[in-house]
Amino acid sequence: MIGTQFHSWVKNNPSKTFLKQSDDYYFFIRSDFDFFSNLYMRLFELKTKEYEGFEDIYCSSFYPIADSLSYPLLISPISKIDDSKVIDEKIKLTGKFIDIFTLTRVIIGKAITQSTIRYSMYELVKSIRNLEPKNLKERLSTELEKLGIKPYSPLSILHRMDNWGFYHYLFARLLHKQNPENDFSSLLRSKKQNSLILYKFFDIEDKPSDTEEIAWQLDFNSVAGHCLVRRNDLENITTKKGIKLLNYLVKQGYMPEMVGFESENIIDFISTRERRLRELIDDILKF
Repeated sequence: MIGTQFHSWVKNNPSKTFLKQSDDYYFFIRSDFDFFSNLYMRLFELKTKEYEGFEDIYCSSFYPIADSLSYPLLISPISKIDDSKVIDEKIKLTGKFIDIFTLTRVIIGKAITQSTIRYSMYELVKSIRNLEPKNLKERLSTELEKLGIKPYSPLSILHRMDNWGFYHYLFARLLHKQNPENDFSSLLRSKKQNSLILYKFFDIEDKPSDTEEIAWQLDFNSVAGHCLVRRNDLENITTKKGIKLLNYLVKQGYMPEMVGFESENIIDFISTRERRLRELIDDILKF
């Protein structure tokens, strides 16, 4: 909450910590330290187990910003005098902010490493300290507007697949959003035979005869030209081509957003899916 060298800060700022006499240290441990330690342990649990209403915190923990930034952000607005309802509201607001901030930056090609964002995050931590929920939401909304993507989706038209690790995670988020009963962690990458892997529908040699090569490359290399499939289903998948492949993937539940869509045109299918993916992503990014 106070920088990279907290021990030096505490030593050099006794007037701000009010730690001057032995009794001061005793009451600090019994009051402030006890309260915020319990808060930290609760936040840790929210990051490691999915609880209703706190799904954003759990899911974002699988593609996170540094803990040295996320925990200070989550803790900073909370005061000892807040009741449990207000504390929950503040945690949800800040957790949602972190999720939107992280997803948006990666989609638009910006880094989320600690060294890249720490100074702006430190300033944000200070500016949201002890804020009431209404003011907290306003301050976090202002910070999100700096990303410059509203009111448009950060996923550009025919957005190129340029980060397989992230887009596996993003597709897992989209599947989980459409089927919340699924265990989110089971949708992520692993070495299990029934685990999900990111699959590219087509390649250059699959180009339909009535489609220009440049247009085809844009489509099959786009994010919408990929989905998650079961590793142990690859043998079945690779036996199918063209629209039959796409229909099979929909039937198997790999693209629930395309259920009910009917077309014999591959380009039409990918374009429609891209629009539906953008709508799902936009819904996740609502603050």
